[in-house]
Amino acid sequence: RVILGLAGLDNLAIMPLMVFLVTAVFAGCDLPRKHVNCLLIIAGTVGTLVPGVPHEYVVILQGVLTDFNNSGNLIIRWILLIIFMVAAILIMDRIMEKDARNNVHFDPGPLEVPDMEGDDKAPHWLLTFIPVIAVYVTYNFCGLNAWQSMLVGVVACLILFTPFIKNMEGKGKIGTVVEECNRGTFTVPLTMVGCMMISNVMAQSPSFDWLCDAFSSIPIPSAFGLTIIAIILVGAMGGAQSALVVIATVALATFIPRGMSVQAAGIIALWATAVLDTLPNSLGIIMQAQLTGVSM
Repeated sequence: RVILGLAGLDNLAIMPLMVFLVTAVFAGCDLPRKHVNCLLIIAGTVGTLVPGVPHEYVVILQGVLTDFNNSGNLIIRWILLIIFMVAAILIMDRIMEKDARNNVHFDPGPLEVPDMEGDDKAPHWLLTFIPVIAVYVTYNFCGLNAWQSMLVGVVACLILFTPFIKNMEGKGKIGTVVEECNRGTFTVPLTMVGCMMISNVMAQSPSFDWLCDAFSSIPIPSAFGLTIIAIILVGAMGGAQSALVVIATVALATFIPRGMSVQAAGIIALWATAVLDTLPNSLGIIMQAQLTGVSM
């Protein structure tokens, strides 16, 4: 998931792929299916916190905090992410070892276990890294915008993987590629538009000013104050997309004028998305639970 995260791939967009990959691993290692959703949540969190990638959350955040440098503070952000991953792995490993002692085995349920030994022609595994690396390098070291770097990755994918795509019935290679690219293309942008509308309305409401004043008056360090606000907003608004606009606006209106750096505010906002984003009002978690056949 770290490697996929380098390309800034959205969790909703690659959810079926992640379910496919994790199901293959769980089936091969005989791990209980009840943990699939939890592991995918952890993986999704890792994907959104990989530093220096043109992720959707960063694009939304920079729409308000225009001076936030997503390629900055990479070392401390990588250290934070590694700590998170190590802790998550140790916890999950302990839980799964307990299941193994109790003879709890893999049950596919509604999941289709992929055939990893099939005869389908596939690209060499090294080729699959090229589009991901292209996005990360062009975004961090070539000065391209997020959408430009993602476009580079898409073009690289089309060049490298088109020969391996099976033609749809009644369509040639180009028609198949166009159809695949069209499928779901507008889902994420429409979701973002809806979230932005909610966020902008909330940021202009009287309760927004009250929220800013209330938390800024608490005698605690400003970093803790913004963190608390950000965590509450993510949970209350059902996810990070809509909350990030409000969090960034709060930071810009209250905390940055009082001395907090834009970089600190941006990193706090991004990390706050990993706390209450898994409540039952999260659209992504609801979808993932249905895909994996696991209850909330």
